[in-house]
Amino acid sequence: MKITPASITLLSFLVPALGLTGYDCQGHFISVNVINHAINSDISSKSGRHSYQENAGLHPENRSARISYNVDGDPYWGAWVEYGQNKEILEVYSSSGKCGPC
Repeated sequence: MKITPASITLLSFLVPALGLTGYDCQGHFISVNVINHAINSDISSKSGRHSYQENAGLHPENRSARISYNVDGDPYWGAWVEYGQNKEILEVYSSSGKCGPC
């Protein structure tokens, strides 16, 4: 099965039904709660600006937020979430590559 943005979007709506608990980023597990916190923090930090999407050149269906997650011994490792207009998780990736749902 080829994973596309549409299938990821569908998967994010089915998260409760499938019991998805997080994403595996090359051996580092990031929970859905941590990812949702990153999305909510990103939205709240930008809600004070009028039409922040246009100011930042962002498309409403494609936003990216930094995930607060640290890897011991690697200060340069980072993770990000790309999310949709309705806060659905589109893609999770790290400095090591794409992360897969688990």
